[in-house]
Amino acid sequence: MMVRRMALLSVLFVLALPSAALANMYVGVAAGQATTKDDVGNVEFNDDTTGWKVFAGFRFLKFVGVEASYVDLGSPSDSAPGVTWDADTKAYDAFAVGVLPVGPVEIFGKWGVVALDTNINVDAGFGNIESSSTDTDMAWGAGAAFVIGDHIGIRVEYEKFEASDIDNLYMYSAGVDFRF
Repeated sequence: MMVRRMALLSVLFVLALPSAALANMYVGVAAGQATTKDDVGNVEFNDDTTGWKVFAGFRFLKFVGVEASYVDLGSPSDSAPGVTWDADTKAYDAFAVGVLPVGPVEIFGKWGVVALDTNINVDAGFGNIESSSTDTDMAWGAGAAFVIGDHIGIRVEYEKFEASDIDNLYMYSAGVDFRF
């Protein structure tokens, strides 16, 4: 429900802008593998799930821009003898983006902040331990996009999210962006 509202608001915002302002904007979607690793006591939990995101950006200059996205990092689950661990993480992020165009390929790096909503449930057999948190921390990423014409980019990227209650959280993704 929240994703639908955000998508609708984004579309309405883009449609309301004058065409000159749209010239350097882009929107896109991506999906890939999200990895979550967490140590609880002496036990390490690790799971790869399908993650996805929707994003939008604006280039101020050929080499510099900003980007924001909603990221669903999936619902990883892992177990060890007598213990089950489940997590659910969603994120909102904002990045400063540096771009190096090399012909039809753009290499980019980004650094910014992420707001993570995390729910963790650990069942140790004697009862559940549940943790829910909202955390704001640093995030960064790097990738490349192959530009087709002037309006479509096919991209691959790696993003790393710092989180206070998860030891290691990152995502590899592939996606498409539409440029105005």
